[in-house]
Amino acid sequence: MRLHDPAQGPLLRYEINPNLKTLGPKFGERVKEIRTALAALDSNSLVAKLQAGGSIELDCAGTTVVLNENDILLNAKAPDGWTGLIDRGTQLLLDVRINEELAREGMAREVVRHVQELRKKSGLEMEDRIILYFATESPALRRAVESHNAYISAETLAVKWANIPLDGDAHTTSVRVDGQPLTIQLRKEIAA
Repeated sequence: MRLHDPAQGPLLRYEINPNLKTLGPKFGERVKEIRTALAALDSNSLVAKLQAGGSIELDCAGTTVVLNENDILLNAKAPDGWTGLIDRGTQLLLDVRINEELAREGMAREVVRHVQELRKKSGLEMEDRIILYFATESPALRRAVESHNAYISAETLAVKWANIPLDGDAHTTSVRVDGQPLTIQLRKEIAA
């Protein structure tokens, strides 16, 4: 988390549009002129003036049009890959871009969910330990499983990972994780 210095400008930009519900009855055809005049203004200074309780004077084809806060629709916009909100003058900007590590973690969580569903369909008890086998052609999915194998093992009670497909009484399912095909096989581990 970082605090932003307001002297560097606002985090969010405003999109300004005329409120057609109030301006239409007042100005009719002149709404087009008002829209053009609004687009030429600096949105941040316009918002500051409106928030201070002021009105906005626009020069529209040589005549002055006065608008108040009900005549203007404000929509805060965040940069691409970000989301934000404004509450009582405080602005919050949140990075919603998904990096590679976060994407792999999400895939690993999906793998766990599919393994848990297969455990349930297979009639295994909650405490049963299992042997797992995964097959996929997706390098990204393979990396996700490999980099999170400890997490997957802990969540699914996998005590062994097979390098070759399981035979015999193995339970199998084919699923998609992030659009990539994945074959999951599991078998109950028999204690020696």
